[in-house]
Formats: sequence, C-alpha cells, structure tokens
Amino acid sequence: MSLLDSLGLTDSKKAPQPHAEFLAVISDEQNAATMRAFLSHRMQPNALVMRGKVAHAIAFLRRAERPPAQLLVDVSDVDAPLSVLAQLAEVCDPSIEVYVLGSKNDVGLYRNLLQLGVRDYLVKPLTSDLLTATLGDASSPSAAEALQRARTGKVLSFVGARGGVGVSTVCTHLARHLAEVMQRRVALIDLNLYGGAVNVILGQQTNQGLVDVLQNVHHLDQAYLERTMVRASARLFVLSGELDYQDRFAIPEGHLADLLKLLKQHFHYVLIDASRPGAGLPQLTEEALDQSREVYLMADRTVHAARMVTRLTRHVLARESEPAVSVLLNQTGPTNAAMVSVEDFGRATQRPVALELPFDASNLTLSQNLGEPVKPQSPFGKAIARLADSLSGVQQKAESAQLWGGGTKVRRMVR
Repeated sequence: MSLLDSLGLTDSKKAPQPHAEFLAVISDEQNAATMRAFLSHRMQPNALVMRGKVAHAIAFLRRAERPPAQLLVDVSDVDAPLSVLAQLAEVCDPSIEVYVLGSKNDVGLYRNLLQLGVRDYLVKPLTSDLLTATLGDASSPSAAEALQRARTGKVLSFVGARGGVGVSTVCTHLARHLAEVMQRRVALIDLNLYGGAVNVILGQQTNQGLVDVLQNVHHLDQAYLERTMVRASARLFVLSGELDYQDRFAIPEGHLADLLKLLKQHFHYVLIDASRPGAGLPQLTEEALDQSREVYLMADRTVHAARMVTRLTRHVLARESEPAVSVLLNQTGPTNAAMVSVEDFGRATQRPVALELPFDASNLTLSQNLGEPVKPQSPFGKAIARLADSLSGVQQKAESAQLWGGGTKVRRMVR
C-alpha cells in the first residue's frame, strides 16, 4: 500500500476538497496554531491550515477542483527535501506560489529551493512578524495584480497535412490523458469556430465560449475564464465555438495571442486543434503557431501528406518564435503495401517521425459514440499514453532545474 493509500486520499470518487486560496500543511501543532492565528488576524478568506506532511499536500491537490493561489509545505521532518518537492511539483498547477517551511537555517538549501522555483523559505519557529514579512505583500490583492508572472504553461498546436488525418481525435484524446491520467490542468481549444469535432469526441455540447473570449480578451480574468470554458472533467477545460455558417466573424489582431498568454498562467498545457495555414480562419492559425512551444504536424503515409509536411515545416520554422516541430503519422485505415513506409516518409520530409498511431477503428468509434475516453489498453490508447509520456519526458529533460515559478524572483518550470 502506498503512502497516499494509507492516508485514504487516493480514491478519485471521493468528494473533492473544499476550495482554499491559501493552503498551509504543517507537521507540528505549535507552528500550525501560529499560522491559524496569523490568518485569523488578517481575516484572510478561503484559508486552510492542516496538520501533515508534503504527501498530504499532494493528496489534497490531486482532489482539489481548483488550485490554491498560495501553498506552504513543511519539510522539517524530511531527509531529502528536494526529492519530495519534485514529487509535489508533479501535481502543482503553474500559477501556485510555493513556500517551504523547514527547521534548518541552511543557506545552501535556501539557494537550491530558489533555483527550483520556490518563492521563499521560512525557518521554524513561525512568528507573526516572519509571516507578515513573507506573506504580507504577496497575499494582498494590489500586490497580486502588480506581480508579473512568468509564462508557465506549454502551448501545443496540432495541424493536419490534409483533412481527415485525425487531428481532432489525437489532440482531444491526448488532452484527456494529460488531464485525467497525468493530473495536469489542460485547456483544449478548437479553432474551428463553425463547429469542430472536439466537443463531439468529448460527448458534450458546444457553446460560444471561444467566440466570447476573443471579443472580450482585454476584460478576461480567471473567474471569467472559468465561467466561459466548458468543463469536460476536473482538470480539462474546453474553448470552442459553433457559429452559423452564414455568420462572418471578425477577430481583432492579437486577441488569440493575448488569450493564450493568459491561459499559460493557469494551465500546464494549452492544446490547440488548429486549421492548416490558409484554411479556416488563417489569422487564428498564425497566432496559434506564433505562441506555440511545439507544433505537431499530423499526416498519413501518402506522398501528398509528405509534400505537405515539408511545406508546413518550412512555414512553421520561418517564424521568430522558433517552435519545435514534430511529425505524427496516424493510420486512418488498414495498412497496405502501397503506403509510403515510415522510413521513406522521414527521409522525404527530412523530419523523423516522432510516433505512428495505429489504426483502431472499433475502439475509436465506440469511444466517440459514447463520449468516453478510449480504452487505455487499446492500441490507440497505448499510443496516446506513449505520446503523453514522450511529451513530459522531453520537457523534464529540457527544464529539469525549474519546478515552480515565484513571480519576478525565479523562473517556473513548464510541466
């Protein structure tokens, strides 16, 4: 039995935790009482102090429907605090300010924590003056508004070499896996404002959320986003539209880019189901590509798709933001001898194939008809898991030194 099992906090069917804007998890009663008195004196709303260790904080965050804005955890009884905090980082949302409480006045530990992205390190015993100096400015609304947060989320765009290669299918199932299996907060955007397939695959109704926010992007805040986005699950949120075909929608330049910059502050991943450049609403696609950390070009094993991947690669890499480009092959039908081989496809495009997703019509059809996740042990389900693991592995290797962000003091890790 794992530690989280022994705590009785791993059952996803249990009621979600109450929302807390400030959460402190402290191992001893004396310092927990000091924290409660400080918060009571400040009359800070939605604050929760609980006795426990980092494992309790991890379990709380896994069940919380909304993340706290600030989190304080106690590592005073931990032999390897950096290792334990790395586990905490796996479930921490990008926008959380993390404070660490310990018993050692260790300059080396303090520096290591700041390099990891912890906002500050406090040494026991807690006092009112220490808490005021550390949390006073950070917890005030005016300071929170002035704080310039680093960009934290990772924007991924998915573009098809041609129609019918399964962009919406792969993008949606990957978003679902990241949110429901890997416990990341994920925003999924369908740029087809005239009714894309994302919400159909998820088994839910489409609203005009994306249309609404693009018209009001300069008035957005987290509360407005939560009201506007369709919540597909505890950690998966969707923005889409379904305009009438005769409607013409004018989008001011830069509005999608501004929206993506905001979403990156609150989500680990922002996945975009984008149209090909020149198709649909080209301006939206171009702004999505400009803001993307990585662009996935999806194709099938045909000569036409190989030619289009070559063109799309040049188009994506020509922009100043220099996003990474990965090629995914999706088998939309049974394999036959006339198809271009994976090796030849890579040579023709001068771009190695990152992953080939198998033809799995029965499982995908059943999943879409029921609006449910694809079976994890199905061929397609296993391929989606490999894609998600590869995505996380590349990112952890590239940015292993950053776990959180703390405003202007330190940088954040993109998880």
